[in-house]
Amino acid sequence: MTKPPPLIFENSHDGGSLPALQMLVTDIFTWEILYQISQFAIRVAFMKYSKIIVNPKKANSDAAKATLMELGPSYVVSFVHSLYVTARGVMHLYSLWAASNMDKIYIGPEGDYREAHLEVARTNIL
Repeated sequence: MTKPPPLIFENSHDGGSLPALQMLVTDIFTWEILYQISQFAIRVAFMKYSKIIVNPKKANSDAAKATLMELGPSYVVSFVHSLYVTARGVMHLYSLWAASNMDKIYIGPEGDYREAHLEVARTNIL
């Protein structure tokens, strides 16, 4: 009798798959909220500072405005995401610095670096 394969994210999160999937859904909603806030902030900023943000003397100022309104929030979310994940990555390097190569790779159900691995798994979901 063979052992069934582990559930998705079984060792990477305390409690198995359900907490991992809950984190994923929470992160999706968080990024969507950030997107909506960014979209609103860009609209407000454009209403107040439109001549500074887009030069009206340029021939393609209407196209620039449309591009900013359409793509701007995505760029804001991407920028914030990159800063957040980079900061977490530096924290992971620090927390796993003294770990052996095997401890850095393997996410076991217990061990000295279990909490560090849970944080890495969280970052991977992001």
